[in-house]
Amino acid sequence: MGDEDYGIYDSLTPHMRQAIDATIIEFVASRPRKVIAIALHMYEQVPPPIPALHDWFYMDRIAELIDDGKLRVVTEGKDLRFHIVKAATLPPDSQNSR
Repeated sequence: MGDEDYGIYDSLTPHMRQAIDATIIEFVASRPRKVIAIALHMYEQVPPPIPALHDWFYMDRIAELIDDGKLRVVTEGKDLRFHIVKAATLPPDSQNSR
């Protein structure tokens, strides 16, 4: 990562971070996935108007979501990249559609 990457990360608004987190959680709501697959998905499908971000940014966000209890580790891998995680709870829209 270069210095410009840190500038981009610092410029993210709370609303942008919330959109990133919601997209990550939604991606694993249907089935558990490897952390590396989530980071790749986010790298390729970043929600607008979020700028392109480094895959390590997404790895850090996923780790924070695990620490916050929003994602749950289903299977531990040899490192974070290979952990399999799922959403700790269903997204609000999914709960209303039952």
